[in-house]
Amino acid sequence: MKEYWKRLTPAQKETRLENLFKGQRDAKKKAYAAAEPWAVRAEARAAEERARAAEERARAEARATEERARAEALALAAATAPLTGAETAALRAGGRAADLVQRGVAARARDVEMLTEGKAAKVLERQKNREDCRNYRKQKKAKGEDLVQDEARLMERAVGLLAQLKRGGSTVLDDDGAVETLDEEAFREDEEAIQDLVKAKEEGQDVTQADIRKKKNNLYSRKTRARQALAAKALQRRVPLLEIRVAELEEECYLGEVLSLV
Repeated sequence: MKEYWKRLTPAQKETRLENLFKGQRDAKKKAYAAAEPWAVRAEARAAEERARAAEERARAEARATEERARAEALALAAATAPLTGAETAALRAGGRAADLVQRGVAARARDVEMLTEGKAAKVLERQKNREDCRNYRKQKKAKGEDLVQDEARLMERAVGLLAQLKRGGSTVLDDDGAVETLDEEAFREDEEAIQDLVKAKEEGQDVTQADIRKKKNNLYSRKTRARQALAAKALQRRVPLLEIRVAELEEECYLGEVLSLV
């Protein structure tokens, strides 16, 4: 064998080795394919992938079912919650607060109907919107209370500065942020409707005192909210003006102290 390799040229040796290695590779491939054909292995891999995909779908469906059941339970609990003491008192008092409670009860009843129709996601969205509205009203009320506190603090500071300047009876703060007069014309139609109800009741028509009282309470509530809105706007204007006035008074007091030392 050694003599054979010695007689070969380098090119022949390279060709011989390449043929030898290629034959070995081909033999291994044939043996591997005979033991487990490529088609069988490919089908096995495809079956494994299909099984994994089916498991993922089953897990996703189970999670969706669980979340849907939990959402329906939460929505049903919120929709069928009994009236609180504050809501009951508001219903007895009537007016705007009673209307809000009645609207809430009607909304919860509609939620129950939608739950029976299988619309739990929509019910949760409705409940979230109502919660956002309540939070907005609370934030608006808190902002108004903060403005009232700021006004009281600034007024106290201004009165102290005026006393220090010996101008305790000054009306310099009285013209800041005057409240606008309520436009009664906006409620003229409601007042005329109440007068028509009163006249109809006197004429013996099918109008009860409760109907008239309800109309009057609604009108009173609307006027109260309008006056509150005007007062809030005036307060929003008044607080910045008071801050300017307090700064001017503080500067005036400082100049007076400096001049007294000269």
